[in-house]
Amino acid sequence: MFGGSSLSIFSYYLFSAKIICILSLILRLSLAREPKFMQIKNGDVKIMTTAKEKGESLYLSIPCDKGWTIKLNGKDVQTQMIGNCLYSIPLRKGKNNLSMHYRVPGFFKGLVVTLIGIILLEIWITVCQCFKER
Repeated sequence: MFGGSSLSIFSYYLFSAKIICILSLILRLSLAREPKFMQIKNGDVKIMTTAKEKGESLYLSIPCDKGWTIKLNGKDVQTQMIGNCLYSIPLRKGKNNLSMHYRVPGFFKGLVVTLIGIILLEIWITVCQCFKER
């Protein structure tokens, strides 16, 4: 009586309810104000916008990632996530200057490991050449 089909129907309705919640959130977010100025260049994003009321947020279609450093009016800001993937940034009343900088997570660690590998390879080649000459 309560076979696999009723479980899959329940899962479908649960999934549909989540989709409806996300779509309603996106609809509310799409009614938000657009930025007055936006510049995107080489991993840097600069945005100027104005919040008329306290509690307004700027919703960005930039995926959340640990590599982003986000500052609002020159100070670090605590961001919120939309749908567990996009940024929502709370604004202060009045003019807001937002700057975002992206740095690939683990870039410097990877660079150090690569340089160590190149140095070790060079040492290995030099040692092998010394033994061949003898």
